[in-house]
Amino acid sequence: MDLPKIFQKSKDEVVEYFWSIVICKSWVDSGIWCVTGENAKVVSRGGAFSWQQGNPESLVEATDSSLSAAASYLEEDQGEPLKVVFGLPPSWTEDGSIKESCLSILRKLSRELELTPAGFVVLPDAITHLLKAREGAPPSVIFVGLFEDTIDVTISQSGTVLGTAEVARSMSLGADIAEGLARLPSAYQYPTRILLYNHRSVDLEGARQELLNVDWANSGVTFLHTPKVEVLSEDVGVLAVSLAGASEVGQAKGIMGGGGDTKDTETEKAEEVVGEGVPQIVSEELGFVKDADIAEQDVDADSTSSLQADSTSSLQADSTSSLQADSTSTSAVSSVPNGSLQEVIESKEENKVDFGFLPNILGVFGKVFHLGKLRFVVLGVGVILLFVLGVFVYWYLPKARVIVFVAPKKLEKTLEFKVKVGLSSVDVEQKEVPGKVLGVQVSAEKQKSVTGTKRVGEKAKGEVTVYRVGQSVTLPSGTVLSSPNGLKFTLNEDVKVASGSAGPDSLGKNITPARVTALNVGAEYNLSSGVSFKIGNFSTDTTTAKNTSEFTGGTSRDVSAVSSQDKADLEKEVKEEIKNQAMERAKSQVGSEEILIGDRGSITIGKQEFSSQVGEEADTLSVTTTATVRFTVVSKEHIQKLLVSQMEKEVPQEFGFVPDRITTEITAVASKDDKEEKRFKVQGTANLLPAVSSDNLIKEIAGKSLDAAKERLSKTPGYTRAQITFTSKLPITGSLPRPTKNITVDIVAEQ
Repeated sequence: MDLPKIFQKSKDEVVEYFWSIVICKSWVDSGIWCVTGENAKVVSRGGAFSWQQGNPESLVEATDSSLSAAASYLEEDQGEPLKVVFGLPPSWTEDGSIKESCLSILRKLSRELELTPAGFVVLPDAITHLLKAREGAPPSVIFVGLFEDTIDVTISQSGTVLGTAEVARSMSLGADIAEGLARLPSAYQYPTRILLYNHRSVDLEGARQELLNVDWANSGVTFLHTPKVEVLSEDVGVLAVSLAGASEVGQAKGIMGGGGDTKDTETEKAEEVVGEGVPQIVSEELGFVKDADIAEQDVDADSTSSLQADSTSSLQADSTSSLQADSTSTSAVSSVPNGSLQEVIESKEENKVDFGFLPNILGVFGKVFHLGKLRFVVLGVGVILLFVLGVFVYWYLPKARVIVFVAPKKLEKTLEFKVKVGLSSVDVEQKEVPGKVLGVQVSAEKQKSVTGTKRVGEKAKGEVTVYRVGQSVTLPSGTVLSSPNGLKFTLNEDVKVASGSAGPDSLGKNITPARVTALNVGAEYNLSSGVSFKIGNFSTDTTTAKNTSEFTGGTSRDVSAVSSQDKADLEKEVKEEIKNQAMERAKSQVGSEEILIGDRGSITIGKQEFSSQVGEEADTLSVTTTATVRFTVVSKEHIQKLLVSQMEKEVPQEFGFVPDRITTEITAVASKDDKEEKRFKVQGTANLLPAVSSDNLIKEIAGKSLDAAKERLSKTPGYTRAQITFTSKLPITGSLPRPTKNITVDIVAEQ
């Protein structure tokens, strides 16, 4: 399909407007633009609207809302645009093509909103070209897209995007960026300029301040000097995508207008033009293809576009530079001929590479063949040129990406250390760290049902006659009388017993009545008359007692009562409640960079009251307790410093070590009365990745066969597998590219 014929317009034609739709992980933005002179002009911006990942319907609704807001600024007689250029996040593309799952979403979006897709551009690539237009030189920057759960780290070197890595967010943004850079092609010196984007999800200014305080040297990132951190404007996505589309449509080299809140018409004065006087960005630099339909192109857009550029411009300087730029980066911007992406969206025909220029070349040589005596010379020159061209294509066009998956090595270290109050710094030799004691006073009340039982009732009573052989004796009150079946009774008062002699008629007896009461409650103490009792320690041969009448009044029943176990259990529960409350209060009193260590043995009970005592009749037991709990507080930095000093000695030479990624677990070793010193045990765990030089690997595998390359890669420490993909599908490439610049190697941790 002839792109210039589609988009080219005369001066008398009405200005044509286009959509820019920027899709991010949780929001979508849009804008309307046109080409004015040599500049792209953003007429309006719809603003960002949120959508939910995994729910294409929410994306359609959010996009519709944004488009409606942008369209409201058009003149009443101006119809809405139909053609659209999409700005996509790096995660939506793979090897220069849109992932099938994401392509189905774009199909749905285009169909339901009646849009005609004209192409797409990956956001970091588009922003790179926007910066080039603004600043007049290819930028070398690190883009960081911030999202709620992840970040996207992209390296752009001299205007060429080397790659993008997605990293899960942690507590340290600097460490996350360092991890992302480690996954990308290594660089001797990283760009010293970091650009943050995505105002919708996070506080970018807060993130900027955090990065200004990062110690990059300790993070394993080599910068020539401290990087400058900048925040891109909220509308940078719409501006960048619009410029990318306008550069193809009308060879625009600058951009003006912000869109969004103010209405922009043809009669208003143009805003300041960004990029005025900057050399024109040719469409090949943006990844567009001229004079061809993307539906007829191979998936590897950059190699095909470079090949076509060579054939149509006789390898002129600008197309040659474009080819070289493409050979070192992943396809940045897909071509935007009218209807081409629409055809990709609505059909799944196999892409084909157009070599239509070859018949023209053969035609030229066919004519030369008939030019008399020189025909053989010219033919020979042509054959040589074709051979040279073939060698050039074979040598420089193929590109390969190698991903080496390695198993991380776990390093664990356990050591005992002391915490000293008043210490100013970490003593590595003595394993001592500064700390402080935090006391928290807490009151708690607990209640539980009792499990004990108690027997209550009335005691049986009666009278006995005491018989005595020998001298008279006085039995004191409380003297125990035992029945033959073991039931015990006590005398209510002192009883005097007269003397007696041996013989049945001469036994001494008590002078006053001997009243007795059962020792315990119960009906079993209601004895019938005529029962003989043993008195205290007296022998039954000399002293005995007998009741002449029945014992009566004894009753009993079982009731709930407080047991000693009930009290102990409730005391334990209220202590646990106090410790938990104290821990929550203490957490609110320490900083995010401090570690709170619970000293579980330091709880001191101030006041404790129980509703009932052990043995008392009750259905429930409650307790109110006031206590003080003491905690030890240490700095994360101090603990990490102590661990690093010990763990660095055990890191294998072939592995890399990231200190701020150590996880720690601290437990108390012993409790001491001296509050100035506490002893604890800390266990540190770190995941180590092989310290492999990507540049050295590239040099060793360049030009080798796939089997030989994988055999060399298998010697990488921690190697599990390797994945090799080619971005140029030529049947003659049976090995890796020979130029090292055409190979990228990424070391990735096996999940």
